[in-house]
Amino acid sequence: MSPSKREALYKSIRFEIIRAKLAFDNFFKIAGTIITETIPEDNPHIQILAFDSYSRWCGHLYECLLALQIVSNESSINEKSFGAEIDKHIQFEAEKAINRRLSLLRSGKDEFSHFTDFELSTTFAKDLRTVRNKCSFHCSLNRVTSSLLQNFINNHHEVAYALYEDTYGWFGGLETEAKMDIGEITNFFKIAKLKILAVQH
Repeated sequence: MSPSKREALYKSIRFEIIRAKLAFDNFFKIAGTIITETIPEDNPHIQILAFDSYSRWCGHLYECLLALQIVSNESSINEKSFGAEIDKHIQFEAEKAINRRLSLLRSGKDEFSHFTDFELSTTFAKDLRTVRNKCSFHCSLNRVTSSLLQNFINNHHEVAYALYEDTYGWFGGLETEAKMDIGEITNFFKIAKLKILAVQH
């Protein structure tokens, strides 16, 4: 992989992990309004917002993990790799993340001790990929009849969050780098600002 392509992928990873953070922050805020009973939990808009933000979080996390495999010198994954092959590598990364976290917990050095019970299912990577594929977009009957997302959050959330924390720790610095080049995203913002101003007038 050329240095310029590798740099572009790293930039995309940082973009995706910030998008993951925005999605999860939104989900956390929604959950907080439900817990504090600020908004009734039977409000369908709140339920849709919770589903949407959590499914987007899963999708952005998967894209980060996939791109990290593509840029890794230790991985055989590339843009043409198939799901089952990618799953094996992401599953291995999840196992490493959990082992790191358990080691920190045992030594009393874990800063994120809100999760102390980790169990890595053999289907974690496959289920994360399926959620990314099935729950974020597509208008179909599956959206309101599928239990994919609730099964994922019930069975895999702690592991996914450990991977998210690790990845954000490595690549989340975009927030503090106001002058960092983010390519066409900046140009989109400039055009969007003009469109919004036109609508307001």
